[in-house]
Amino acid sequence: MWLIVVLAIYRQDMISYGLQGLAALGLDLPADPDDEMVQRALKEVDQLLANRQISDLLDDPPATDERAMVRANPVIPRLLRDVLM
Repeated sequence: MWLIVVLAIYRQDMISYGLQGLAALGLDLPADPDDEMVQRALKEVDQLLANRQISDLLDDPPATDERAMVRANPVIPRLLRDVLM
């Protein structure tokens, strides 16, 4: 229960820190995206996945550049969607 309270209190701070970290890696995301922006991003992720499951990405060769990993990884927008919504 206490974890839920802590998360509720610090949710906006955690989002802010996460967005700052992603910006440092070259991935600039809005703090408060509108529904249209979220839907476009989700559509793009689905197109990038090309009917593959997220678990299928485990079979892909590992990326070597950390910034490229964040930018190219289609899982990141889905994770952020869960955090931002």
